[in-house]
Amino acid sequence: RGFEPWWVILGQQSNGIGLDASNFSSHRVFMEEAMPAGAFAFAPGAPLMGVSTLYRQNNKYIRLGLMADAAKQPNSVNDGATGDESYGLHGRFAWAPVAERTRALHVGFSGYWRKPDETGFNSDPEITLDSTRLIDTGPITNADDYYFAGIEGALVRGPFSAQAEYGGVSITRTNNQTAGSTFQDLGFKGYYVQTSYFLTGESRNYYPRFAAFWRVNPKSDFSLSAGT
Repeated sequence: RGFEPWWVILGQQSNGIGLDASNFSSHRVFMEEAMPAGAFAFAPGAPLMGVSTLYRQNNKYIRLGLMADAAKQPNSVNDGATGDESYGLHGRFAWAPVAERTRALHVGFSGYWRKPDETGFNSDPEITLDSTRLIDTGPITNADDYYFAGIEGALVRGPFSAQAEYGGVSITRTNNQTAGSTFQDLGFKGYYVQTSYFLTGESRNYYPRFAAFWRVNPKSDFSLSAGT
């Protein structure tokens, strides 16, 4: 339901953590999503059940919500695999001081806090012929709670673009004093930097309303005779 510039979203909805995970797979620079985005974004590409509030106006994007598990988790965080369903608070803030057709500047940060029984982090390749994963922590048991925090930025200047993110997750684990079991708290970090340049003069299409990139519009139709 929309009450411009505020929106309330109830039901299955996108996760919206980080820049690369917020872009459609067909709108990214590369076929592979950035590995930290795939590992930390909490089930990117799979809708979550929850309720959230969203503000978008004047090139600002603010989103905060209470999220349960994803209906289907193809990769990334795998909460509640053997325990109860998890829940958490998710949020993202982004600002684009420049958002023009061929020029854009995007800065933002996002994060979440979740309460699982068991979790884990992994990232699949774009083409999955088998169960091979590029990175995989395996199940992390006795997880009391954990949080993720990350920063993001992007620049577009004509045919040139650059994009980067940095983030990390911290996991607090519960010790079983009766059984004499101790579990070490864990932490993981990751980052990426990517650049691109269109030889045919196009620009990446930044859409501030969603704090994400949209499809690229070709400057001219393909011509076999002209070689373009």
